[in-house]
Amino acid sequence: MITLAEAHTLVEKRLSTYEAFPDDDAWIVIPTSTIEREFGWVFFYDSRKFLETGNLQFAQAGNAPLLVKRDNGEIVVLGTAYPAEYYITEYEKRHAPNT
Repeated sequence: MITLAEAHTLVEKRLSTYEAFPDDDAWIVIPTSTIEREFGWVFFYDSRKFLETGNLQFAQAGNAPLLVKRDNGEIVVLGTAYPAEYYITEYEKRHAPNT
């Protein structure tokens, strides 16, 4: 089992491998948007410049939320065509414990 802090660190490491921005911009996790569920957490992120300025010219499109599994720290990339809740619900349906 991993903690929220460990999951956050895993996501930051993953984001550091994503395409770099010009002018020293970077991908930043939005901690206030993190969703916690029984399976783990879903993290959202955007460019540092957008988060600092709110200027839409720095906002990024296509940054799929990252789901981190609580039991082993595996990162699952969710989709972007639908709202995040859709992907979370679908994940929960596919990975529900057998009862």
